[in-house]
Amino acid sequence: MTIIFGGNMKLQEIRQSEREERKEERREHILQCALDVFMLKGLDQATMKDVADASEVGIATLFRYFPTKKQLAIDCAATLWKREFMQLPIYLPRGYDDMDGITQFQQLLEIFLYHFQKTPEVFRFLEQFDNLVHNESVGFDQLDEVEDILRTLKEPIYQAIEKGKSDGTIRHDFNVELFYMTSMHTLMSIIQKFVLRGEIVRSDSEVTGEAQIRLVIEMVCGFIRNK
Repeated sequence: MTIIFGGNMKLQEIRQSEREERKEERREHILQCALDVFMLKGLDQATMKDVADASEVGIATLFRYFPTKKQLAIDCAATLWKREFMQLPIYLPRGYDDMDGITQFQQLLEIFLYHFQKTPEVFRFLEQFDNLVHNESVGFDQLDEVEDILRTLKEPIYQAIEKGKSDGTIRHDFNVELFYMTSMHTLMSIIQKFVLRGEIVRSDSEVTGEAQIRLVIEMVCGFIRNK
């Protein structure tokens, strides 16, 4: 009897593990579909029904996984940044590891330009997500997962800067954290301006958004380049 009982317990554990695995797979599927919906329709316009339809789950099932649209949006933001980190090697050119520090740093900034050209909806979603966080008074504690991923995304840039300091291509006399935050926010702001608002007055069309983003990247790199 003891052997049978032990066998039954083992079987129950396996089945429980399988259920948890299926549940997590469904959750990830919903998140990916929700992110696609939010990027296509906009975070403000998209509804939970839109997400349920795209995910091919019932609306009640969706709410069991994500009780509010706000929570779904927060988890989608975390999913987006996770995806960016996982795809980082795809964006970088062959031979990246052999480049000097300043060249590595510039290649990392070029990823912003790539997304501006290929996937502008990423910046549209991030702008709308920032607005949601502000308007819904989302607390820092609710964004811990997002912040953890953002800290992870900083690592390649910090590594490139440290490599540049070691190989002599990047100067030492600047505040790295201040530089990082300012340069990232500057790039995000100018890209979101062109993605969300485009050309407002006639003179805006005299210089392309791409040219201005490239200049910002050159200016940022020029600030830390060792002369």
